[in-house]
Amino acid sequence: MIRNTKLKILYLTTFSCLLFIITNWYFLILSFLFTLSLYFVKGFSIIFVLKELKKIIYFLVIIFLAHCFFDSWTQGLYSIIRLIILFLFSSLVTITTKTSEMIEAIESFCEPLCKFGLNNKKVALAISLGIRFIPLIKKVYREVLMAQKARGIENNLISLLVPTIIRTLKMADDISDAIEARS
Repeated sequence: MIRNTKLKILYLTTFSCLLFIITNWYFLILSFLFTLSLYFVKGFSIIFVLKELKKIIYFLVIIFLAHCFFDSWTQGLYSIIRLIILFLFSSLVTITTKTSEMIEAIESFCEPLCKFGLNNKKVALAISLGIRFIPLIKKVYREVLMAQKARGIENNLISLLVPTIIRTLKMADDISDAIEARS
């Protein structure tokens, strides 16, 4: 199973590099259709794909507007299509792969770098903690949001971000202490 995961990560890396190296509209359209077809082969519907894209819509709008302001709308369109393809392909890889298998694959990829002093176990631990922290940060954000609403504070970004960041840093510090205690 690790071999399959390693191939997925290798395909993702290669495909991502090609998306940024090849500057051709035909390649971009074919890549988009290829990525969509992979979703359909895996049994996902177009509604699922749209829900996935909904997660990054604000980010894409900001990127597009920045390109329109600093460059051209065609370059902005090209950039957001490239990011959509990259996001969808990487989402498909992460949806269809267990986290533990992905971490094992990354650990084995980093193994040759042990000759240069890199500890592949620490790299795998850092990646797994990063993956683990994403839902925790989302949970903390929701708790802070609900607390702010209970106090009558709504639509105040600072009052949401500051407690979320402080609580996240506290969690990271606690995890760091626990890791250190276990050596």
